[in-house]
Amino acid sequence: MQSRVVTRDPWDVETDVLAIPIASDEEEGRGQSAADELEAELDRRLGGVLGDLRRIGEVSGKAYGGALVRGAEMGAAWLLPMGIGKVAEVDRLTLVRFGAAVERRLGGRLVKRLAIYLPASIAAGTGPGIGDAVELVTRGVVEGTAEPGAIYREAVETAPPELDELLLVVPGGDESALQARADRGRVIGEGANRARRLSQRASNDVSPEVLADEATALAKRYGLAVEVHGPEWATEQGMGMFMAVGRGSDNPPRFIVLRSGERGASAGNGRLLAMVGKGVTFDSGGISIKPADRMEEMKMDKTG
Repeated sequence: MQSRVVTRDPWDVETDVLAIPIASDEEEGRGQSAADELEAELDRRLGGVLGDLRRIGEVSGKAYGGALVRGAEMGAAWLLPMGIGKVAEVDRLTLVRFGAAVERRLGGRLVKRLAIYLPASIAAGTGPGIGDAVELVTRGVVEGTAEPGAIYREAVETAPPELDELLLVVPGGDESALQARADRGRVIGEGANRARRLSQRASNDVSPEVLADEATALAKRYGLAVEVHGPEWATEQGMGMFMAVGRGSDNPPRFIVLRSGERGASAGNGRLLAMVGKGVTFDSGGISIKPADRMEEMKMDKTG
């Protein structure tokens, strides 16, 4: 999927679906904002449909609730008003979830181009800036494409659509700067989905050796240094607990190190950053003292 920032008015964007955030709060006495004016213009083009949906409660602005409406007098074939809650409460997590909710709402639909309008008001007050909004919503859409049910099935009818292009619509924005933020959000989302897919695969599918193979493939693709150590090395290092857990399986443990930069290299601020994960593929040694409830989820042990 490609992500692209456009700075035109949302009704001029050619797309399959145009999603717009709808706030739930209607503050008394406030002046009409740009977002309000946009909603009014869209409502005019749709012949009053948005207003009707608000009046009957089909579109209330409640976070992550939305309805598909046939487009009219605009470049989008369909419009998706999607609730984002109260504007003052919009934070980074809200924006990620908003993007994911848009993608999930389109589950089972044939959509190749999705546009999301991001008004300046979405980043007003003490909330994230518009650059943050572009990055986080992009990340949310990408993460929303992940469908756990498709890991071991050929097809899932309600799976979110496989998009060719995501358009972030920010009228009057700095296209170059915002494009960099959209690219960053897409990369983070893709990385999160890869990690989630590994964690959601069964333990008899992803053994320590398979996990090491995945890490090695990532290292080759992105130019990272990789080290994969087996039981003998771990024993020499005195890693008794690591080896004790590993003995509970026929699959020997692997200690995996991925490194960006030279050994001991630090960031520009002098800090050395390390992320440590447990990487256990279901510790069966203590199965007799673990409750049976939700034991099937213990495959997530390998995510640390």
